[in-house]
Amino acid sequence: MDSKEIIVVIISALAAGILAPMITRWVLKWQKQKRLKLLKDNGKMDMMDEFVRKNEKN
Repeated sequence: MDSKEIIVVIISALAAGILAPMITRWVLKWQKQKRLKLLKDNGKMDMMDEFVRKNEKN
């Protein structure tokens, strides 16, 4: 390997080391937002179901 190839390998390894954690954080943040939205939506649906059950009893 000549020095040019070594530099390319080092730079690509550094780029991967920097980009991988950034992408991982972004994916985890995106998943958390999706999960929270689903929980919120499900909570609203649970409230609607409870309201309907109360009205059916009356």
